[in-house]
Amino acid sequence: MRKIFLALICALTLTVVAVPETTVAAASTNGYSRPTVLVHGYKAGSGAFDNFINETQVNGQTTFALRVIIDRGHMVVQGHMLPHMHHPLVQVVFTQNREPWNQNAIWLNRALCMLRRRYGIRSFDAITHSRGCMDLLVAYAHKQPLRLHKAVLIAGPYDGALWRDDRLGANHLNAQDVPAIKHREYRELQHLAPDFPKGVQVLNVMGNKGDRSDGVVTNVSTLSLKSALGSRFRAYKVATFHGPLAVHHALPRRNPYVWATTVHFLWPGDHGHHRLQHVAAAFNHDYILKHKYGETMKTKSKKYQDAVMHE
Repeated sequence: MRKIFLALICALTLTVVAVPETTVAAASTNGYSRPTVLVHGYKAGSGAFDNFINETQVNGQTTFALRVIIDRGHMVVQGHMLPHMHHPLVQVVFTQNREPWNQNAIWLNRALCMLRRRYGIRSFDAITHSRGCMDLLVAYAHKQPLRLHKAVLIAGPYDGALWRDDRLGANHLNAQDVPAIKHREYRELQHLAPDFPKGVQVLNVMGNKGDRSDGVVTNVSTLSLKSALGSRFRAYKVATFHGPLAVHHALPRRNPYVWATTVHFLWPGDHGHHRLQHVAAAFNHDYILKHKYGETMKTKSKKYQDAVMHE
């Protein structure tokens, strides 16, 4: 898996956003690098990003810094944030993981305030999954203790979810990406749009397992983000993933293409050319991967999944 991940990092040559990068020095007042905050989804926890953290640490793309555990508003901070850490990761874990996104947004902003107060952090990047996407967007619309620089939003339910208020094939987007049926999430994002600060660069990630959904969120729901908040974004891209690891919970947990695309979007050009030596070996060897529901598949690493980037 590690060789495959390295190969994917090297193989991703797409320029996701054609805008200049701000310097790391601007991320804080006292030498701390801009952190990337990880926010899990509904009924989830630290496991949503454990594999991503492990792989990117081993391969030198990131450094795990802090785990912020929030239990009914009480915050416990584990780990150490040090000056000049290379792409420090801050994992936010809600022990009460079934709370409404408005409540999570309040708690998330408290964690961001802590980063500003303790470390002089001024800006942050974010990687979120599922309901965590709503937590982040609502939090940033309500309050901005830190400036959100880039956000990778994975499988966000911006206009409903299949297990709650949506059905396959029931909704569609018009030419402006406005959904025909506007569920509660979409209406709230529309309401918050005037207060959402301009300037965020967004990568909107979704899975299509063959029925235009990832099994939990339809592609229509995820793509509705553009019409709800897109006018506030500095840059906006969509990454669509297909195949057995395109299901909702596998996207952040076990999909190396999602990890590689995330790294490339957040830190373009940050990968050593020496890693190109791994490409041929990784893309020419068979390997075993397990389907979400236990089915074992043997396939070529280059063929088992198709990653498409588009506007």
